[in-house]
Amino acid sequence: MTKMISTFLTALGSEGPPADRAKDMDLYGWLIGSWEMDTVRHLDDGTIQKWTGEIPFGWVLEGRAIQDIWIRPRRPAPSAMYGTTLRIFDPRIGGWHIIWADPLNQDYSRQIGRAEGKDIVQIGDDSRGLKTRWRPQGPPHCGSRRRKAGDDICQIRRSDPLTARSQEIPIRCQE
Repeated sequence: MTKMISTFLTALGSEGPPADRAKDMDLYGWLIGSWEMDTVRHLDDGTIQKWTGEIPFGWVLEGRAIQDIWIRPRRPAPSAMYGTTLRIFDPRIGGWHIIWADPLNQDYSRQIGRAEGKDIVQIGDDSRGLKTRWRPQGPPHCGSRRRKAGDDICQIRRSDPLTARSQEIPIRCQE
C-alpha cells in the first residue's frame, strides 16, 4: 500500500508550473508552502467555536494546478474538517476554476477566481446553496450583509524561516 501511495503522490506533485503557464499561475502561486489557520465559527445558538488548523499548498498535475489540504484541528487530533481545494487556471475564461471538497462534512463548492485590482476574488456557490465570495488577500468583504450562523472567518499565517517574517491573511466570508 505504501508503494502505491508513494507512486500516486509522485505522479500528483510537481516542482512548479510549466514555463508556458508560469505568469498565469502567479495569482495563487504565492500560497505554495505550509500555513497555519485560526478559525472562528458562529453557531445558531450564539456559541462561538474557535479552532486552529493547518493548510499545506502545493503544485500538482504537472504544475497546471494548485492543491491544498485544509485540516482542522491540527494533526494528530481527530479531524473536524479535512478537505481539499483544487485551483486550475483556464485561459479561455482568464480565470481559475476552484473546486472544494470536504468529504468528512459532505461540504462541496465551486467558484471562479480572478484578480480584482491587488486582490483575488472567488465567487461561486457552496453546498448549502449560499453564494460565496472569498478575498484571499486583504480583509474579507461582506458588503452590508449581516453575519449568519454557520459562517466561518478564517485567518491563515505563514512564517518564513529565512527572513523571520510572518504573513497573515484573512480569507473567507460568505455573502
